[in-house]
Amino acid sequence: MPPSPPSTNWSAFAESPYPWERDALDFVRERFPSQEPWRAWSLFEFLALDGSVNEVDLLVYAPFGFFLWARIQACFTATPSRRTPSYWKDLSLQCEPA
Repeated sequence: MPPSPPSTNWSAFAESPYPWERDALDFVRERFPSQEPWRAWSLFEFLALDGSVNEVDLLVYAPFGFFLWARIQACFTATPSRRTPSYWKDLSLQCEPA
């Protein structure tokens, strides 16, 4: 089977030096919807008004809002609510506390 084409709705600005962070991002990316209007931006930095440089591990835009993960460590869990689609219920990775 040929490899799938790169996603056009996921933008990765860097690769994490940490294997657990790469695993968590890969876990999400493999399950991430490819249809519009879903978008994801991973591993980027921004300059805050106070001059500090801040890192974001993952920013997701979904039809029901924005989601920001500033620190992915040993696991990723998305907690579904009444407003989230049912496929987010399966988006969890069991792990030991970091």
